[in-house]
Amino acid sequence: MKRFLQASVFIWIIILFSTALFAQNKLIDSLRISLQQHPEKDTARTYFILRLAEELLNLDREESITLAKEGVSIAYSLNHPASIFRGCFVMGKAYAETVYDDSSRIYFERGAKTARDAGNLAWEVKCLSQLGVNELMKGNYEESLKVFQSAIPAAEKSGSLSLQASIYSNIAGIFFHQEDYIKSLEYELKGYNLFKQKEDVRVVLALANTGQSYGALGKHDSAVHYMKLAVEKAVFYKDSAEMAYALSCLGDEFNEMKQVDSALYYYQTALSVYDHLGYESSEVGGVYGGLAEVLLMKKDYTEALNYFKKSELILEAADYKDQLEYTLKGLSDCYAATGDYRNAWIYMQKYTALHDTLNAIAKTEATKQLERKFSLSQKEKEIELLNKEKLLQQKEVAQQRLLKNIFIGSAALLLLLAFLLFNRYQFKQRTSKQLELQNKIIQEEKQRAETAQQRAEKSEQFKSEFLANMSHEIRTPMNAIHGFTNLLFEEEREEKRMQYLNAIKKSSDNLLVLVNDILDLSKMEAGKMQLEKTLFRIGDAAGFIRETFQLKADEKKIDWQVTVENVPAIVKGDEARITQVLLNLVGNAMKFTEKGVVSLTITNVTPALDAVSSANALPATCELQFTVADSGTGIPADQLNKIFESFTQATGSSHRKFGGTGLGLTIAKNLTELMNGKLEVKSEAGKGSRFSVILPLEIATEEAWQQHQQKELIYEEDLGEALRGISILVAEDNEYNQLLIADTLKKYIPEVKVEVVNNGHELIARLPAARFQIILMDVQMPEMDGYQATHIIRNELHIDLPIIALTASVVRSDIEKCLQAGMNAYIPKPFSARELLTGISNLLKRYPEVSGLERPQKGIIAEPVTRNQQYQWINLEHLHELVAGDAVQLRRYLTLFNELIPARISILKAALESDDYLTVRKTVHVMKPQMASVGLLKAKKLAEAIESNYHREHRIKADADELMQLCTGALEEVRQELVTN
Repeated sequence: MKRFLQASVFIWIIILFSTALFAQNKLIDSLRISLQQHPEKDTARTYFILRLAEELLNLDREESITLAKEGVSIAYSLNHPASIFRGCFVMGKAYAETVYDDSSRIYFERGAKTARDAGNLAWEVKCLSQLGVNELMKGNYEESLKVFQSAIPAAEKSGSLSLQASIYSNIAGIFFHQEDYIKSLEYELKGYNLFKQKEDVRVVLALANTGQSYGALGKHDSAVHYMKLAVEKAVFYKDSAEMAYALSCLGDEFNEMKQVDSALYYYQTALSVYDHLGYESSEVGGVYGGLAEVLLMKKDYTEALNYFKKSELILEAADYKDQLEYTLKGLSDCYAATGDYRNAWIYMQKYTALHDTLNAIAKTEATKQLERKFSLSQKEKEIELLNKEKLLQQKEVAQQRLLKNIFIGSAALLLLLAFLLFNRYQFKQRTSKQLELQNKIIQEEKQRAETAQQRAEKSEQFKSEFLANMSHEIRTPMNAIHGFTNLLFEEEREEKRMQYLNAIKKSSDNLLVLVNDILDLSKMEAGKMQLEKTLFRIGDAAGFIRETFQLKADEKKIDWQVTVENVPAIVKGDEARITQVLLNLVGNAMKFTEKGVVSLTITNVTPALDAVSSANALPATCELQFTVADSGTGIPADQLNKIFESFTQATGSSHRKFGGTGLGLTIAKNLTELMNGKLEVKSEAGKGSRFSVILPLEIATEEAWQQHQQKELIYEEDLGEALRGISILVAEDNEYNQLLIADTLKKYIPEVKVEVVNNGHELIARLPAARFQIILMDVQMPEMDGYQATHIIRNELHIDLPIIALTASVVRSDIEKCLQAGMNAYIPKPFSARELLTGISNLLKRYPEVSGLERPQKGIIAEPVTRNQQYQWINLEHLHELVAGDAVQLRRYLTLFNELIPARISILKAALESDDYLTVRKTVHVMKPQMASVGLLKAKKLAEAIESNYHREHRIKADADELMQLCTGALEEVRQELVTN
């Protein structure tokens, strides 16, 4: 039996509003307390009123409406947009379940407009999505489609994967109802991929509906594959309602494929689950109908009639006409098969009447192509109905006349046979046309599949070339590191050793930049690569290039020359990108030159070099030309226009002989153009090549250089004095981190005021009643994390207070997520006192006075207390640096580690024994700061792996066992350190 949108919406609603009642009641109690603490009619009270109203929607709708009205009233009196659109959303949801349907729509539209005017994309999408769901539930498919489509741009801009996925899934259901299965599959796959990324339970529904779309297109193998995946996911999430739905979809699909035994199995299993849940809904009625169809095919007419009747009763009571249509048709066929033609005719009339009604509605919604298809189908069904009616009439006349005149009966039989032959001829004609149409569709599908295969082969070829040739771009700095490392083992002179070490360090830095550029090549081509302007000396950059390639030149006995002529001493630009361009160009020159000369010449090609005339003058600019020349193989004239394409070299034999990815010149050209420069090449086969890069750069003064250098002379004490008397609010749930942050701030900042809260709810409650100058925000906290708290502070409370994220992640996407949430800066954990104080100083723009180079440099870290370097498990370097020689404070942290870790290990063991992996994940998250502080970096990495592999139980146990062994060894050594010091 064909699945319909109403059943999908039913399951979707079950999934959407399932919740943990205990956790919800706990949150409601917390919100009521917060509401009592804020009697004034301000934004804080409005926030807590509306949050409470929203939580009460499914528990006490009348109280929810009362609270929402009060919240909206206060919001309008304060002219506070964030509270207005939140209140309208809650009012809309409350009225949607009552008789006030028009009021619900009005509130949702008002909320969406307010959010749009305020620039809040997330809430605009929420209001529109809920309005679309309401229209969908009422059967207004066209109106629902318009609402959902209008919400797509805002949902995509908002970045919320859950909102986007819900919209795509609902649009897919509407297209499925309209029999546009291609579009239905397109949107269903979009929703599935987003639900999968979020690990959202609604991925089960998306998988099942994706299977239905494939089935409607005739791709039954794909349909069964996705539906079985849906059953597996439902079992994983332990959701019986979703499991029953997915099982019924499998029954429908095997029914469509005429695999009656498989269909029977899945229908009966689905009914068993529904019976256990106590459901008696339209979905169950549809399963009864499908099961009856299978029994009809097995010629078990008694059982088929029984289940058809059950389906009819449920579907008529629920007024689900779409599925009832197929049940009525099945009853007619079943009665006809048993010889009960009167009941067969009665149900055929019911089926025809309902079918005509549904088709009349569908005509107004279908496209012109579907209208033509529907018209043809309707005519065929009318002819079939007329034929059956005439057959019944002829049989009745024949039976009456048979007693009187056998001749007349025989004649009637001959006429009937003639009519059937004519009808058969017409049926063959129609079938032939349908087959032609199906063949055309198959050819189009085949053509699309061949196109997709060609694209996949091209993509695979691109990937293979990339993986096979990637080594070239990283080989040049690696050669320098390897060569200078070997020289370090042989060199005894200190000055030479330092020279080699500096070259190794710079090669390592540029290697890292280079690898990042290769991996980000697509971003660079999309124009998203960002440049950094810093002060640097041209002479230093040239010296680095010379040192990097000197070893390679000596090995190949090439005359390697570097010349710097008439250039400013100090310039401002992206040193790393300029160095990368030169590394690529010189690396190519060295690679393709077997003997002779390779040279790098840096010259000033500005017509006149203008110095800075005064301190108030704008910085002068110059154009520097970097010329790389070689006497190598050269480039054929017909290849000059192709060498800047990805994975391209001058000749096919070049790669076999010299290696390389063919990306070097592509990256060099893209980076040069990104820096507003130009790259030109002149070459002749057999005579060598000449690459010229011209870049505009700012000229920096010696004074600016000195200021840049003096920033390194600022001490923690200087930073702390500049921050004297500030007030800091710290949001951190880990007691060890709370102690660490508070101690560091109080140690270095005189008269500092530090207040610590445990989560986002407590932080928001403190803000309206207290004055702080900066917030230090942990991003991972219970009840409300740092992202949510920052969003509320910025978008609902409208407090423009500096916020620094404290995060253990240095992944670029996580850092961008912090900044997008509204945080101003971030400090990675574990951090030093200098990093923490510098971050606060930069954000508050409170800098210490620098005494210049005359002050003796004592280093960033104070002399530590007595250290023991013989430990096997722990490394206390970071902790010594943090306490800066304070033995009492060091002992305090070690004692806390000694007290906390045994308890954590006990909790971890108990959770593992009971397979409570949620507790395992939470416990190792809490342990990470303590492990990092004593240098248990491997244990910290194991904790991060356990958090990221939350659903891989076999891996969690192995990692947790190893983590506990490391912590046990560390405890013994910490206790030894406590005895020693």
